[in-house]
Amino acid sequence: MDGIFFVSTTSEQKNLNTGWLKNFLIPLPPLNEQERIINKFVTFEYIFDKYEKTYNILEKLNNSYKEELKKSLLQYAIQGKLVKQDLEDESAEILINKILDEKRELIKSKQMKKENLSVIYKDSTDNQFYEKFDDGKIVNITDEIPFDIPDNWAWTRLENLTTKQIKRGKSPKYIEKSNVYVFAQKCNQKNGMITLGNAKFLDETTLKKYDDSDYIIESDIVINSTGNGTLGRVGIIRNKDISSKKVVPDSHVTLIRLINGVESNYIFYFLKYNQKYLESQATGSTNQTELSPEIIKKLLIPLPNTSEQLKIIEKIKILLNKIKTAE
Repeated sequence: MDGIFFVSTTSEQKNLNTGWLKNFLIPLPPLNEQERIINKFVTFEYIFDKYEKTYNILEKLNNSYKEELKKSLLQYAIQGKLVKQDLEDESAEILINKILDEKRELIKSKQMKKENLSVIYKDSTDNQFYEKFDDGKIVNITDEIPFDIPDNWAWTRLENLTTKQIKRGKSPKYIEKSNVYVFAQKCNQKNGMITLGNAKFLDETTLKKYDDSDYIIESDIVINSTGNGTLGRVGIIRNKDISSKKVVPDSHVTLIRLINGVESNYIFYFLKYNQKYLESQATGSTNQTELSPEIIKKLLIPLPNTSEQLKIIEKIKILLNKIKTAE
């Protein structure tokens, strides 16, 4: 076709052969029929345009509906709407009181640093929510409560539920190869998996600054806390992820270790639902945004008793698998 329509003047530029164009044969209908043809083209153009817009909407839905379903699923879970409520179940307030008593013992025995623990309750006289701290301070936090939860659930702060202070890892000194891995943000992958394939190695001459509690263990939750792209990403450590390896988090990763009675998977799903919120709480310059551990500590957790936590986890796993395999 190039030999008919174009004359090539250079290897990079082609010109229209105007001589051929002058002799081009045109099938010409009467004027009235020309107008009818034009009108028909206009009609088809509108239809094609409408089809393209509808097709694009459907493609967008096809690409996003699974993520939207996951988000709705997690929302129902943390609001107490995913599994049937049994009002005869033990109240989460009892669980929280047990947890706080255990934490106070850990603090008293110097296994944990001192924290100003708190209890959140609803005052029946004014239907307002209050937070009472161990130091005696009481604060009205009604405006912070984001939604209603079942009567036998309770609100609490994430920092009340841990056996280890919520904080980032230490700044590591690296070496080419050692027996201790350093868990970096790249180890916490976008697809929800954990891998040590992207880990570096710690200079073991610096081990004296690490306590036994600094090593990552099964069921720890990790949150990427620095920089663009991965900040706010949440992961949970499975035994197969670390096996018998020694692993410490670096200074860009925040570690959460939960106390007995609080299921790590339940808190993991809660944090996954709130990942966008965590991302929005970053501060700092464009190239060096930071998610403060203080933001994570103060997260309000809607907590059911341990039995219901397990039921919710099982239901989520079943439904997530159905979403994953849906066509």
